Amino acid sequence: SEVGLETVLFTNGSLLDEEQIQMFAEGSVETVLMSLHGPKRVHDELVQREGAFEKVKQSAQRLDKKGVNVVLESLASAPNAETLQETADVVSDWGLEEYRIMPYIATDLAEMDYAMSFDEIHDQVTAIREDNPELTVRVPCAPEPCLVTEKEAPLDSDPGLGESYNNHCGAGLLWASVSHDGHIRHCPHSGVYAGHIDDNDDMIKSVWNETLTPKIKDILSTPEERCEG
Repeated sequence: SEVGLETVLFTNGSLLDEEQIQMFAEGSVETVLMSLHGPKRVHDELVQREGAFEKVKQSAQRLDKKGVNVVLESLASAPNAETLQETADVVSDWGLEEYRIMPYIATDLAEMDYAMSFDEIHDQVTAIREDNPELTVRVPCAPEPCLVTEKEAPLDSDPGLGESYNNHCGAGLLWASVSHDGHIRHCPHSGVYAGHIDDNDDMIKSVWNETLTPKIKDILSTPEERCEG
């Protein structure tokens, strides 16, 4: 933040203390993005830790009380597909203003049954927006060329709904991610790394200019291939 980069912290919120929260409130981060994968019973089961839901609630409300912008996000997959609307209700009840639904991206055929289709996510977003009009709902990892749906132009049929999908993936083009142990990658959900912040004093800049952006631009230059598989 001292060099002018807009910083977003991606966390489960379980270890935040008052000193950290105060630091965030003083402007060191633009947004704290926290995982909330379902109502209490679902969230605790998915992260396999009893009491995790309450930790998210406490941290989110403490951050919000200090004036820190807090966004809650669910990884949408088969185990929580039926509870996304209930999760959105939780976000509203906590007094927060934005809820994001991150589609689970299957990386091989064995994971296909775990992922939700775009049609399913689209139906959930539509219902959430109707039930919680005060809530901003976004699908951040929704690169438009890769969205597949059998419905006829669903986003065009409802211009307002398109706002939920206007934050298409900018990984490696608009932003990058630094993991908790200092590795640099294009996306916090990726296991492919491009360098480490300790490699040299100017590592983020050099990785961005020499590795990340050129690679992503190269991938996006072949539209007929970029969404295969």
